[in-house]
Amino acid sequence: MEYDKCRRCEINYKPKQDEYCSVCLAELKGEFYEEDSDLLCPFCYKNKLDFDEIMCKRCWLKRHKEQDYDK
Repeated sequence: MEYDKCRRCEINYKPKQDEYCSVCLAELKGEFYEEDSDLLCPFCYKNKLDFDEIMCKRCWLKRHKEQDYDK
């Protein structure tokens, strides 16, 4: 089976015979993809993040302590 990029989003791949990728098809039908509300920290991949966090509290504290030692 041959694949090419979706012409709508230009991110996802789709079979050549399909017009759009599965994500775009769902959006066009009104079935919006909702990301999982339990996002994991991108640094440790263990702890869950709150909505406005970019890293978990444990990783933040660890990085903060490392910066203090570098002075």
